[in-house]
Amino acid sequence: MLGNHASSLGRAFMTLREQVESAVTATYPPDTASIALGILTGSRVGMSEELRDRFVRSGLSHLLVVSGFNVAILALALSWLFSFLPVGFRTAVVCLGICGFVGLVGLDPPVVRAGITGICSYLAIAAGRSFRPLPFVLAIAVAMLAVSPDSLVFDPSFQLSFLAVGGLILLRPFFLRVFRFVPGTLGIRESLVMTFSALVATLPVIALSFGQISLVAPLANLFAAPAVGIATVLAAINVPVAMAVPTLGYPIGFAEDLILRFVLFVSRLGDLPFASVSVDFG
Repeated sequence: MLGNHASSLGRAFMTLREQVESAVTATYPPDTASIALGILTGSRVGMSEELRDRFVRSGLSHLLVVSGFNVAILALALSWLFSFLPVGFRTAVVCLGICGFVGLVGLDPPVVRAGITGICSYLAIAAGRSFRPLPFVLAIAVAMLAVSPDSLVFDPSFQLSFLAVGGLILLRPFFLRVFRFVPGTLGIRESLVMTFSALVATLPVIALSFGQISLVAPLANLFAAPAVGIATVLAAINVPVAMAVPTLGYPIGFAEDLILRFVLFVSRLGDLPFASVSVDFG
């Protein structure tokens, strides 16, 4: 019985994902639709190999991978949209939204980890308590390693996920000071802080896994990370509207298309001859 319910839920999320992809491809031009889908669902539908390679060389590929960054932006957008509700109802909406997002993207371990951490963090903030995430994240890591010990050495996804979360916890105070001059409107400062914290923490594994380090990543992320944060908020608002009434999706879609084209422009830093260097660990 439980298996049947899980299977039905999985099919429902798959159908919803297909509807989201249809709404995005119908609302946005092909080149920016592929980026919007990457931000929203982690999908690579319509994304060329050339574009994927350019994002890797420019150090922007992590922006198109569903992670704690996307979950945090989603929580921020939902909390802002439903700020008129009492705290309890607003918290329920945010948590349900994160659960729906995790189901929409797919129940892959990195997405589930990001969703669990995001929900617990938001609950702690809403309750007015100081949340100490590091012991919590370590407990999740230990539990997952107990099930699959090989992940510690042979699973780059596991390594990158927990290093990114660790960077967000340990390096966030430092980058908050670095970017204190950046305005906090629409989460611009927070997106920069989160991006650079995760980028620095995951750099060793990225170099080991992909055999290259992007030299232009700091500059590219300085401009692209806030843009992707804003685009994520707009997409979270616009896609449900476009699914319900396609015509109403075009105005916000036009604005988001301009932002995503800016991200495409920034990604061209990856075309520079010195954009990345190969590394060989033997």
